[in-house]
Amino acid sequence: MIFSDLNVIISVKVVNQTTNSDTVKHFHTINGVTEENFHYVYGDSYISGFIDGGEFHGLVSIKVLDSSQKEEIVSSLKEKLNGTDPKSFALNTINQTFATELKQTETSIFVNWSGGGQIKPADEQWTLDAVFRAAAGFPNRVAQYPQRCWAILTWYPNNFSFLNSNLKSIRVRNFANVQQYAADLLDDFMHYKSNLRIIENVLDEPIEYGVGPGERPVDVRAQDLVNSRIKIKAEMAKIVKVIEALDKDPVAGMKYKPSDIEPPEVWATRLPVQRTTLDADHPELAPISESINNVLQGFNFVWTDNEKERAELARQIQNPRPPQSKPPVPPPPPPHIVLPKAREGMTKQDLEWVDSYDNRRKYAGFLFDQSGGIPDQSISFNDVFEIEQSSLSQTWPTKLELRLTKRDDKSVFVCYRLSYSGSPPKEIKNGHTEDLAKVPTNKNDELILDDLSSTSRIIGVRIAIGNDKGSLHRINSIEIDVKDGQRQGIGTIANGDVVVSCSAPEGFGLKGFYGNSKGSESIERIGVIWGK
Repeated sequence: MIFSDLNVIISVKVVNQTTNSDTVKHFHTINGVTEENFHYVYGDSYISGFIDGGEFHGLVSIKVLDSSQKEEIVSSLKEKLNGTDPKSFALNTINQTFATELKQTETSIFVNWSGGGQIKPADEQWTLDAVFRAAAGFPNRVAQYPQRCWAILTWYPNNFSFLNSNLKSIRVRNFANVQQYAADLLDDFMHYKSNLRIIENVLDEPIEYGVGPGERPVDVRAQDLVNSRIKIKAEMAKIVKVIEALDKDPVAGMKYKPSDIEPPEVWATRLPVQRTTLDADHPELAPISESINNVLQGFNFVWTDNEKERAELARQIQNPRPPQSKPPVPPPPPPHIVLPKAREGMTKQDLEWVDSYDNRRKYAGFLFDQSGGIPDQSISFNDVFEIEQSSLSQTWPTKLELRLTKRDDKSVFVCYRLSYSGSPPKEIKNGHTEDLAKVPTNKNDELILDDLSSTSRIIGVRIAIGNDKGSLHRINSIEIDVKDGQRQGIGTIANGDVVVSCSAPEGFGLKGFYGNSKGSESIERIGVIWGK
């Protein structure tokens, strides 16, 4: 259990004998079976035998109630557990038990078994000691009451009768090489379920939680939590799609492992965490017990008649102030998300946004580079919002479209569109995107890059501005550098008075743009957003 201080897993497997069945070795052919429906009719293997015995599993999850004693109790439990005999499950000494430590804990016990019959008295409660006693006596119980616990599966091509049948040419699916991958996907899926449970707990008691330690942390506000729940379920749906692909074709499914499934452990660091420390100045006070009152009445204090002072002394005896703990080490500040050279082209409002502590944490995986165009224009579009909202931060654009058009005999940068793969695919666009549907009057006014990926990502952008019939700051050309590819662009870069060059830091690539657009008519300022 993720929220426990200590988990104890006890497992016992007992094998009595193996039984092979002679009646299932002959392969019976069914008319009308083809390679397309073979898997749905026969599967990939058949049961050729059984293993008799028993299996016992116990999981004990222990949560220490008093955090000040957590280290001491966990250490004591581990010492006793490490002293048990792995063969007999016996403690070091005959009279040793776990009862003392478990009095100050909250314990959850899960036990299941097959074979062995009734392994403990019906009137006895499950405790950690009872689990150990049941595990120690389980082999003897299985010797008396064995059970078929495991089936022996045989792949059809390993059956001689199948190889002599008219279906022998069918390619039977072999899942042997994908078992570990499927197991990893199952672990990720279950971890995502745990993340969903955290969100549900925060929605129930938001005041008990604070912001998590990871990058781009999720706030405790209901809308942020609901949006995160949607994103997590989208990641779980991706895992289901991979499993379905592996089921249809184990070989092809291994070739196309999805790189856009975000690790659930990363998600867990973003989620709110429960507040575990109480305010030392406002401790929860237990009621003053009658015994303390009686003791105080027996002393002849000078202020015996002062009820207020007597009550204060009783409170201090009943509720001593907890020892002063060391102040927690503050976490390091989040990294800056704007490159130094890009700050010069930003307005005060832009700088306040990129320097915000919360934004630096939430968008820590991005870097804002320089912008080109009309100065002193605050950001009116910012692609990181849509990238984060659609869980695209771990993926790369697959297509980029740029477009210039003629207006009043001037070349105007009117729009761009970025496409991300996914289910469903996502488009991020700004400007007068209706022009994308029109045939350009000049082929140099349009650029389409449609084979982008993590290995062929955009690593350089050059923006030319000015020098066209009195327009000093108008964007008249953009060039794009693709990793291991040729430079391409729209317009003529040499026609610009000023060229703004943006190069991706090592390991980064283009994720989106930011800037200012004049309504939906044109883009007057554009800057580059890098990401990993």
